[in-house]
Amino acid sequence: MHHLLRSALFISALLPALSFPTAPPRVEVLSGTRPDGTATPLWLAMVHRRVEQPVYDSVATIRRQETPAEAAWARLIRTEAKAWAMAADSLRAL
Repeated sequence: MHHLLRSALFISALLPALSFPTAPPRVEVLSGTRPDGTATPLWLAMVHRRVEQPVYDSVATIRRQETPAEAAWARLIRTEAKAWAMAADSLRAL
């Protein structure tokens, strides 16, 4: 039993040092609103974890359409996301 445990510990210690091919990093840009102006469930969940219930209740039902400037900004961010993913390795080295 001890021999098996020692072997498992050795293997688990060795695994991080081995080089396994990994999927390229991915940057995913998500909107916090739906096309109808209501908040997405993911956005609501993140807000709910960070604010008191009365604050959450006051913002959870807000409906607001994206402005043209916000839509342009979102398009710009989405076009840059691929470049950010490709730069992940160099950023990690900093």
